[in-house]
Amino acid sequence: MRLPILMSSGQKCSGPNRKVEASKCKMKKQKVKVKIDIEHVAKLANLKLTPKEKKKFAEQLSQILDYVEKLSEVDTKKIQPLAHARGLVNVARVDETIPSLEPAEALSNSKKTHQDFFKVKAIFDEI
Repeated sequence: MRLPILMSSGQKCSGPNRKVEASKCKMKKQKVKVKIDIEHVAKLANLKLTPKEKKKFAEQLSQILDYVEKLSEVDTKKIQPLAHARGLVNVARVDETIPSLEPAEALSNSKKTHQDFFKVKAIFDEI
């Protein structure tokens, strides 16, 4: 997910991590305190937050991003990229049917519905 980020200079950036975006915002190699646009994140997640929740989540997201930023300090030049940490291959479980949600329950948080379906805007142009 691309998080919208407001740089301390007031310049808006968005991206999966601040290091890349900091370089785009000409702030490379400088510790940058960022303010996350929590209202935009909440809108993307379709959440209605109180001012208290916005403040709390902004602080938590900032702490998470600070922790992830610490990972960039680890020297990984001699480490081979992995698809899976344990090297498991072709691990699959048996498909089993289990009870699911009733249509009314599944659609209960949807803004728009049509019969027993989610109603969304068209994403393809007509030919």
